[in-house]
Amino acid sequence: MDHKVEEFVKKLVDETDVQKEERDGLYNKWLNQVYRIRDEYLKQGKSLEDATHDAMETFEKEGKRRERLAQAIPVRKEWLVLLAGVGFLFTIGQYLYVLIGEKVALFHLLSNIVGHSVVLFLALYRPFLRQRKIWLSLALLFHVLLLIGNAAVHPAARGDHPLWFIGFGGMVLFNVILLYRTVLAYPKDSRTKTHRRILHLVNITLGLITGIPAVFVYWFMIAFGMPAQILFYFFVPLIGWILLYIAQVLLARRYPKAAVSSLALTVIMLGLLWWPWLAGYFQLEIGFGPFHE
Repeated sequence: MDHKVEEFVKKLVDETDVQKEERDGLYNKWLNQVYRIRDEYLKQGKSLEDATHDAMETFEKEGKRRERLAQAIPVRKEWLVLLAGVGFLFTIGQYLYVLIGEKVALFHLLSNIVGHSVVLFLALYRPFLRQRKIWLSLALLFHVLLLIGNAAVHPAARGDHPLWFIGFGGMVLFNVILLYRTVLAYPKDSRTKTHRRILHLVNITLGLITGIPAVFVYWFMIAFGMPAQILFYFFVPLIGWILLYIAQVLLARRYPKAAVSSLALTVIMLGLLWWPWLAGYFQLEIGFGPFHE
């Protein structure tokens, strides 16, 4: 009977997109869960054969197999620890470099430590969290936005040494790769896998290639004398895009084709990040949202 249970669990693990190095841990975890369920049925007086059959059926149906699959992190723990560790060293080194060299204390740089800590926590304590894939995706997105945002706020934070650009660019690229690897992982038997992957791929890619340049351009505009209220045209579309993205993810669970079709709204929403430049190109007069007098 144990062999039957082992084959059952192995089949479930093989249907996931987790890394090969992670499968042993996932296999042992799920195997123990099935055995615990079987023990409960044995205590109820069922035979070993019936208890084994019912335990596997319960694990697959009542245990919400898809929910468990969604909790499996499709990236290695070592990668997350590496990202967080390099981040800590980079942030502290960057802060001290600016403090000593420029005589400027950029305390906002230390907020990057929050992002590093969240990633490290999820890497080391993930067995105790539910919906780990969702939390990890949000943590990686939060982490990369913190890095880029803090680099855009103050020129001194970007440094003038080639090693800074190499280190910063490598860390951001590594973060983005892990983010893609996480959000694009779905069970192999998922009927909506392709549609949901397209949804994430388009949203994240467009968000990065439009949002990151917009951050730097808006801050440069403010540095050259534009009023800070112009950020209204940045934050409103950004918040709108985030809410739209969440709605699309929820919609894709039942209506994947409709969710993919709604990506046209994503293009429009992210395009609004560049509304001040579009208005200037078409010679349209604009104010600064609710701050316009």
